[in-house]
Amino acid sequence: MVASDREPLTKTLVLGLGNAMLGDLGAGIEVIHRLRRRRPPDVDLIRSGLVKVSLVRVIGYYTDLIVVESRPVGGTAGSVVELQGGRMDAFLRQHSGDSANLADVLELLALDGRRPMRRALMLLQPGSTSLGYGLTRPVEAALPRLVDRVLARAEGWRVPPRQSPDTWRAEPLLRHCSSPS
Repeated sequence: MVASDREPLTKTLVLGLGNAMLGDLGAGIEVIHRLRRRRPPDVDLIRSGLVKVSLVRVIGYYTDLIVVESRPVGGTAGSVVELQGGRMDAFLRQHSGDSANLADVLELLALDGRRPMRRALMLLQPGSTSLGYGLTRPVEAALPRLVDRVLARAEGWRVPPRQSPDTWRAEPLLRHCSSPS
C-alpha cells in the first residue's frame, strides 16, 4: 500500500509549488506564506520547490487538495486558471514541469484508493520567469485575490462535522447506483 492505512483527514491540504529564484514562478510559495496569516483550522499548508515522491504519503491523508502554482498558461500576467478533478488530472498528465510529477503522485494515490476526492489546481499566469527574486507588479497585485479564491474553494468543500469521509465518498456512487422509485 502506498499511503497509510490511517483514515483520511477531513481537511484541505493547500500545496504551494514554486521556485522563488525564478521571479513569478515563486508565487505558489508566496501564496502559502500569505495563507498562514488567515488559515482556517481545517486547512493545512505545505510549500515545495519540487514535487517529491514523499508527498504521496502526505497527500494521501487528505480528503481535499488545492495546488497553487505559477505557470505559463496563456492570458495576462496575474490571471488565474482553475481546474478541478478530472480536468486537473488531464492537465497535469499533458504538461511538463514540476507538476508532471504531481500527476504521477496522484495516479499512485488513485491506485491505492487514497487520492483526494476533491482536487483543484490554481494556475497563476506569470509576468516573468527570469532568474531573480521578487514578483512582478501584476502577479503581486493578483496574490490577494488568489489567496481569497483558495480560501473560498476550501470553504466550499467543507464536510459537515458529523459526516465521516467514508460517507461522503460513497454518496456520489450511491446517487449513480440508486434505482428509480
